[in-house]
Amino acid sequence: MQLKIILALVMVVLPMPSLGGYCYTYVRTSYSAKHYSSCGWWGWSRCSRYRTLYRSTSVPKCCNGYHGTNCYYLKPGFCNNPSSSNAKCCTGYSGYYCSDINECSSSNGGCSQICTNTVGSYKCTCRSGYRTSGKNCIDINECSSSNGGCSQICTNTLGSYSCSCHSGYQASGKSCTDINECSSSNGGCSQICTNTVGSYKCSCNPGYQASGKSCTDIDECSTNNGGCHHTCTNTAGSYKCSCESGHEIHDDRHTCTDIDECQLNNGGCMHSCSNTGGSYSCSCKTGYNLNGDKHSCKDIDECASNNGGCDHTCSNTEGSYECSCN
Repeated sequence: MQLKIILALVMVVLPMPSLGGYCYTYVRTSYSAKHYSSCGWWGWSRCSRYRTLYRSTSVPKCCNGYHGTNCYYLKPGFCNNPSSSNAKCCTGYSGYYCSDINECSSSNGGCSQICTNTVGSYKCTCRSGYRTSGKNCIDINECSSSNGGCSQICTNTLGSYSCSCHSGYQASGKSCTDINECSSSNGGCSQICTNTVGSYKCSCNPGYQASGKSCTDIDECSTNNGGCHHTCTNTAGSYKCSCESGHEIHDDRHTCTDIDECQLNNGGCMHSCSNTGGSYSCSCKTGYNLNGDKHSCKDIDECASNNGGCDHTCSNTEGSYECSCN
């Protein structure tokens, strides 16, 4: 049987450590081999066939931590063979054993804030509220982005910021809530306190005028007599009109109308009642005199004076008299 290599495939498997710092990588090779066998009726023919075969070989290399042509062990901190005469330390290491240098122990490593030592090096970082710029730390202005999330006033500080509110508001975290000044002592207003967004205002009831937070009564009578026809009387927060004797107030509560006293029971007059502006007077018929009560009438005895002018007999009558002869 004749074999012939047709194709080889290389597969790398895990390295296997050995003495001296060498590790071997095993390579598995696959290939196809051609062979002949009998075939056909009664096996009188020869046919070729292929089959896959495998073989393994090892390739030496330095294991992790070993270097150079001789695969020497490289200790941490050394940049070349520590056994050689010119052994030297890598950057960040010093001393006979190439120990790690703590850069942070001297002047904080030059960092303006936080220095963190690492193996063979170090790093500078910043506290919250700062951003790193090399070894320096620069304050972050939180207010420059979306006002720091504050609903009203954002104040930047070193390494931080604060939210505050305009007058008339109280802070609640980053938000501001309107203060209802009227809820405490009526806001100092003497009468009406009205809360507004971020403030409040004082006002007065009708009949008063505002003076700061106080209210002063308006003397309506001081201007045009308050519109009253006769008498204006100022009251606290208002005023009232009244009329002189013999007059009555009209429905408009300002105008005064004369009372016709004669319309009711003739004004109390016995005979004649005469209405006057704001009053009235009683009078009597001829032959009568008005009594002292200014209302009743008394018959005049004409005969009592010069016999009424009669030559003989004078007879007094109600409201008159008559003469007769003997």
